[in-house]
Amino acid sequence: DAYRSVNTKLEAFRTDAFDNYGKVSNFVVNKVSNSNESKASATATSSASGTLTIAEATIATAASSISTTEAGRSNNTKLADLPGFTAASGTVTLEIAQQDGTLKELKIEYTSDDTLESFAKKINDKKGGVTAVVGQDGKFSLTAAATGNFDDGTIRIKTDENSVSSDTNGVFAAIGFGNGTVLADNGKDATYTVNGVTQTSKSNTFTISGYDITLKGNISVGDTPTTISSTL
Repeated sequence: DAYRSVNTKLEAFRTDAFDNYGKVSNFVVNKVSNSNESKASATATSSASGTLTIAEATIATAASSISTTEAGRSNNTKLADLPGFTAASGTVTLEIAQQDGTLKELKIEYTSDDTLESFAKKINDKKGGVTAVVGQDGKFSLTAAATGNFDDGTIRIKTDENSVSSDTNGVFAAIGFGNGTVLADNGKDATYTVNGVTQTSKSNTFTISGYDITLKGNISVGDTPTTISSTL
């Protein structure tokens, strides 16, 4: 046992030494100079070179949608009390666009005794890249985690090959999202002009010339450009 214990400690030491001291990336670290951290943050990899000037930028935003509501409704209103909703129970499958462009399916089971608040919690518990919030007045909002513009909507109700909605009981229509299958259309892509070249991305984080950059605020025409450079 003592022999095995010593071997385990030696192996842990060897691994720690390699991970922290044996990799070239841990020694070649560039220091970044940034003229405006409030607009963009940056880190430099070992391949970073040159100076970047961000003259204009618009940050990416996430898709969001808010339901209509009826007078007298609250977050504790039961699904059974929504006008026109008569189902005792049911399921609905949502498709949520992820930041990498893939779709994640969320199957939500509900009963007529669910309140708007508990129905929102069932969506949030799936942790699928969408946040549901219900106000005290019963307004129901859906907001995507992923930023950017995606084809066919960011938050939508799944349909089959015959375009039949999985929301067969119309729970989202009863909540106030209309009769369509797209619940939240699209956010906006980030747009930025770096050294005179305009580019776009769905995320506010991107890599240019060895710099990992995260946009933190809009840079308008006439604003002082943000300049990023690095030294060893």
